[in-house]
Amino acid sequence: MPGAAQDLSGRQVAGRRADIHLIYRTGGNLEIDQRNIALIARAIAKATSTISAEIFYHLPARLSDWTQPANGMRYTRVKSGEIWPLADRIAKHTDKTILAFDATLLISAEDVWHLIGYARQHDRVLLQPRCTARVPNESLLSFSLREARLQLERHVWGRVSDASAMSLLSPPTAQHGIRAQISYAELLQAGAEADLFTFYGSSRAVSARRSPRWLATAARTIAAFRHWRTHGAFAASYSQKTPVFHVAQLAVYLATLMALTAPTAGAIVLCFAIALTPVYFLGNLNIRRPMQCLRRLAARLALYYIG
Repeated sequence: MPGAAQDLSGRQVAGRRADIHLIYRTGGNLEIDQRNIALIARAIAKATSTISAEIFYHLPARLSDWTQPANGMRYTRVKSGEIWPLADRIAKHTDKTILAFDATLLISAEDVWHLIGYARQHDRVLLQPRCTARVPNESLLSFSLREARLQLERHVWGRVSDASAMSLLSPPTAQHGIRAQISYAELLQAGAEADLFTFYGSSRAVSARRSPRWLATAARTIAAFRHWRTHGAFAASYSQKTPVFHVAQLAVYLATLMALTAPTAGAIVLCFAIALTPVYFLGNLNIRRPMQCLRRLAARLALYYIG
């Protein structure tokens, strides 16, 4: 029971932390950033506990042209959109709950309160979106593939890596320094691959944090195998559904080859691949919107080849 007692003690300490610091990194899209910053300002005004906010921006160059700074909000200009300024700011705080958002999400006010609540129970919390939203000037093809990737990650990997928000506790005074910065930078970059408490919220993914990789499922499995060889166990973020998806991928490749000579046999093998991953391929479809269904099915089929 010592471990349980220690965990309970940690949660009680976390529950007493009233100081919350919310950090938001802009992405350069005025409409998204304006909406998210306005929502953060409203959250600060309605909060019953002490919440401060800091906006990191490097695009646009003159953020003050379209924002209205309010009490409790600070705007910090950085040279680039890299993760290091954020990690440095977290390491400089002492015993505070840090909420880290960025422009990959169209933030929901409900998720801000949920993240604050979970942060009082867990040292590290990951917020993930359930669905996507199309941003201005985004092509239909790009949006369809991004939407399909989120569907794939949710139901096959169990984690969404494209867009997320995080809450964590800043270090005590004795843990400041370059090592603390590196550890927080690695945690923020790992995101979905890190082993921490996760919940799905109402915020919507509006962009990807990194460029999509072809055959990302294969790279994820290779990384999990290396983790197993090093630590003797698979990471908690690696889902057992991923190997099943690999089998479905191989079946789709085989079905494509068979379709050239035996279309009927190719269709049967394709149905087998879909039957292995039905939630991914057939989930979240609205039969009342046939064109949307066809678009989503086509994008999800494409991810069998490149997912």
